[in-house]
Amino acid sequence: MEVLHNEQASELAKQSIKLISSNPTTIELEQFRQHWVNFITTYDDNFLNKLSGFGKIDSSNLKKTIENLNTNISTSNESENSNELVRIASLLVSSFVPSIASSVNDKIAMLSQKIKSNPTLLDSVSIEEEVRMIISLRIALDKESVKEMVESIDGVLDKLSLRLIEMIERSDDSTIEIQKIKFDLENYNDDSSKNFKLSHKKLLGIATALEETTQTLSKDLKNHSTEVNALSVKVKKLEQELESAKQASKEDFLTKLYNKRALDEFMNVKEAEFTRYAHNFSVVMFDLDKFKDVNDNYGHEAGDAVLSAFAKILKKEARSVDIVGRFGGEEFMALLSETGTNGGVIFAEKVRKHVEKARFMYKGTRIRVTVSCGVSERKRTASLQNVITAADKNLFKAKKAGRNQVAYK
Repeated sequence: MEVLHNEQASELAKQSIKLISSNPTTIELEQFRQHWVNFITTYDDNFLNKLSGFGKIDSSNLKKTIENLNTNISTSNESENSNELVRIASLLVSSFVPSIASSVNDKIAMLSQKIKSNPTLLDSVSIEEEVRMIISLRIALDKESVKEMVESIDGVLDKLSLRLIEMIERSDDSTIEIQKIKFDLENYNDDSSKNFKLSHKKLLGIATALEETTQTLSKDLKNHSTEVNALSVKVKKLEQELESAKQASKEDFLTKLYNKRALDEFMNVKEAEFTRYAHNFSVVMFDLDKFKDVNDNYGHEAGDAVLSAFAKILKKEARSVDIVGRFGGEEFMALLSETGTNGGVIFAEKVRKHVEKARFMYKGTRIRVTVSCGVSERKRTASLQNVITAADKNLFKAKKAGRNQVAYK
């Protein structure tokens, strides 16, 4: 009943079967017949006209109409697919052509012709790998061509640079040297440079221009030789002054801390602040224990490494207002602003413990390092020299008492 392809007809068919099965009377049959007459009379099959574009419509045989319709649509789709493949094939073949390389590889040409002749190959899974390989080959050709071009222009530039350097070094012969450059460029016929004709032309123009101006340049150099000599003397003098400035620098070259000269200046400043404003300060002296053994056992390079490492520890533990420097050899000093003995001892202990726990490494070997410290404060001494002397004496006490400790009394 469902195959009637119409909801009303299917319903009438169901009711007809049910009626016949119930032994209907003549009147009931007549009444139901009238229902069918009404359906047939009012049934509208104009909707089939919408399919007229796909072929002949047979309203008395819907099955045949549908079969014709399927055949026409299939043929139409195949035609459209074919046209689409031709367009895609043309676009794909165009992408195979190298954008830089001047020649096309035989493999690229063969596959291009193959796809052009039979675009339906694009529907084949096997063609995919071939296309990938050809695209990779096209990229490789472009890269190789670029490499050749770069090598070619590099060769020209190298020759030009060498000639220019020689010309500058021998200014008297500059005209001849420029002529040599021009001659080399005129005769530079490397096959790989054929794609750089424009660059070649520009370089040749440069050489020609240099040839025309070389004589003037040579005369200028001779005229200014006196000025050049005077400048040379000034440069030497500046170099000497620079060397003197380095000597007078406030930075220790090895540890990058303040050196003895800088520490002396800072101590004078601290003393002036103490005298005028009663700003107290402490002095802490540090001495690396048995440092001579480090140099003797591991060498002076190891000793320098230990000094640099200790300087970093000292700088890390110091406040921004504190001043730390290398007093000389393996001895270091800290000037602690607004700090008394107790504060100086706390600072010295922090540094001592840090050094004791640190791993001083040199070429894979650990070097055990300790430090002794002496502390004094300005208020407890009569002069600047006395506070330094007191710190030194306390440092000596720490050494004598067994090293690796802080002394302040």
